[in-house]
Amino acid sequence: MGDVMANSKKLQNLPLGTQDFGVLRDNDYLYVDKTNYVYDLMTTSRVLFLARPRRFGKSLLVSTFEAVFRNRKELFDGLYIKEKTNYDWQEYPVIKLDMSAIPCSGEHSKDFEKYLNAALGDIAENYQVKLEADSTPQRNFSVLINQLRKKTGKPVAILIDEYDAPLIKNISDEPKAIQMQEVLKDFYVVMKSEDANIKFIFLTGVSKFAKVSVFSGLNNLEDLSKNPKYATLLGYTQNELEYYFADRIEQLAQKENKTIPEMLEKIKYWYNGYQFNENSEKVYNPFSLLHLFSTNHFEAYWYERSGMHGKLIKIIKNNRFDLSQIEQKIYEKEIDLFDFKHISSLLLYTGYLTIENVCFNERGGKEYKLSFPNHDIRYPFLRDILSEYANISMADISGHIDTIETCLKDENYKLLIKELNIFYANIPYDVQLNYEKYYQGIFYVVLKLLGISIDVEIHTNEGSIDAVIHLEDKIYLIEFKLGKSSDEALAQIHEKHYAEKYQNQNKKIILLGINFDREKRKISDWKVGE
Repeated sequence: MGDVMANSKKLQNLPLGTQDFGVLRDNDYLYVDKTNYVYDLMTTSRVLFLARPRRFGKSLLVSTFEAVFRNRKELFDGLYIKEKTNYDWQEYPVIKLDMSAIPCSGEHSKDFEKYLNAALGDIAENYQVKLEADSTPQRNFSVLINQLRKKTGKPVAILIDEYDAPLIKNISDEPKAIQMQEVLKDFYVVMKSEDANIKFIFLTGVSKFAKVSVFSGLNNLEDLSKNPKYATLLGYTQNELEYYFADRIEQLAQKENKTIPEMLEKIKYWYNGYQFNENSEKVYNPFSLLHLFSTNHFEAYWYERSGMHGKLIKIIKNNRFDLSQIEQKIYEKEIDLFDFKHISSLLLYTGYLTIENVCFNERGGKEYKLSFPNHDIRYPFLRDILSEYANISMADISGHIDTIETCLKDENYKLLIKELNIFYANIPYDVQLNYEKYYQGIFYVVLKLLGISIDVEIHTNEGSIDAVIHLEDKIYLIEFKLGKSSDEALAQIHEKHYAEKYQNQNKKIILLGINFDREKRKISDWKVGE
């Protein structure tokens, strides 16, 4: 792990809402030592970028770099960089910008430029240098770098946190986001032209949002986002969880009357699962863990406070994204396409999906299998999607899906269809439902909410099965039709010999043909076969 273990394991305060490294260390807050990574990056690299979801520790990492460059050596007592390295502590001028703190909600990008200039002005004032009045942000950025180099005689460390915040905040307003993108492109290109005056550059963000466009001038940018060496730079590993939070895990286990291993499994189910490289260790969401140990209560802390799911669900719906393909495989070239049209990569970089594994297809191409990282994300996100699509209150969802689970287990098909139709009956009439995937997607989300294993578009040598549900003692093979008949659906299952693929699993195989009526907006007829 590379950290220096303290001799005492006293219960320290939890750094809830604390993103300033100096405040954290001065007030003896718990700090999971990541300075081995900080040292490595500062001594081996120079122009860096890291994408991670919101509330994942990026701001604290930026603040840690700032403390090193400001030569606040006293803050690092007991930490790896001070105790285990020969780092040459020196003070450098620092330009630190938190783009998430700069207002960008005005009608025009000029408003954002005004606030960006003000942020640069505050930094200039702290160093007692002057910027040009009424100039552009990119010009003032260049002047500030030059002035700091002249004043101190040392190159400048540039730290930009949440570089893409103006884009993310306007993610559901594409024209406005494009305006912001142009401003940022002109602003960031300054760092390339001022390369001789710069010591170190570190940018963080949620995404590589149109990286080629925004960072077109930074062709020497090293992207750490999927680098296996830095996959656990942010987030907590299993070892870090068990060492730094041992006393709190024990307290929580006592409260819930569980053993330590049982408690660790529950914590893992709720908050672990983020994987930033196909070969890397999974990490825990630090935001959720800190809140868990603060309250001793399990909740979807990150999801409820991420502030993104409402906008993302609207984007999913407006783009008619196939809900059954949320957890899907995407090609390597697609994984970096973070924009308004590539929903899967959008969900990946915003933290709602993670890399589950990687495989190679029959053509030798690399494919990433994406999935929900944990219960903190999976249940509330699917619940909110279902509520939006089916126009049903979140309070009513739970009871209906529980009944559906019982119906599948008991083979109570009449009640099953009745319960499923509840989710279709409330779809507003102004929603166009002339495509089968809308109905199938709602069905898929209902099953995923139950935690039931459901596969979609499963290929056989004669075709593809719409949906396969795996229960402990039975398998459902389901074919959907829109505006046709359940007889046609069932006939296709028979004619394509879909059941042959599952006949050696010693489970009962149930065939289910379902037809949706686009006018009545419900399952109009269904038929069961074996």
